Amino acid sequence: MLNFRFLVFAAPMACSAAFAQSMDAHTHGLANLDVALEKNQLMLRFVSPAANIYGFEHDAMNARQREIVQSAMQLMEQPNWLIGDISSQCSLEHFELEAGVALTQAAEPAHDHEHAHEETAAAHDHDDGRGHEHEETSEAHDHEHRHEETAEAHEHNHETHAEVIAEYRLACGTLPGELAVAAFEHFPSLEEIEVQWISDSAQGGAELTAQQPRVVFNAR
Repeated sequence: MLNFRFLVFAAPMACSAAFAQSMDAHTHGLANLDVALEKNQLMLRFVSPAANIYGFEHDAMNARQREIVQSAMQLMEQPNWLIGDISSQCSLEHFELEAGVALTQAAEPAHDHEHAHEETAAAHDHDDGRGHEHEETSEAHDHEHRHEETAEAHEHNHETHAEVIAEYRLACGTLPGELAVAAFEHFPSLEEIEVQWISDSAQGGAELTAQQPRVVFNAR
């Protein structure tokens, strides 16, 4: 994996402390983009809460959610979604993606509960003893306990923070002097992208929005 933290912080940066703090923050609507321009290479590292990309941050639990994740992963295989089409200048050499969530199979809690209820009812039909009322109370308590555990697991699942990380290395005949970030067009939940960039001769930053998606790499 490309060591973007080394590339970005290898040179002294006046805003390095603030940038490091922003990278540790997990704010929906906000994403970070590191850009390194070195010799003929353009290197990008995009980090975003998964909610900005998928609309959720838990593992995909049904067919629709799995389709959303898979479509986003397929889109991100090329950097065009992030920086537009610069294929006339650059070609992709390296790509890595961390999806942040897993493509799990949907659970079937309703079916399992129904099956368990049928088994309990059958057991009650065959039970003529005096312990019937006690067993019902015990089973009701067990069911309530299982329900509480399921609710807690569900709540924890939705509190989980997940991030999407996409990294690209491109070889360029001529390094671009600016980039028009296209991510806002593909993921409307993105409100702002904080950019930090470094080149052989300069460094800088920008806060991009859908209305102002362009970052210029000014030589200093």
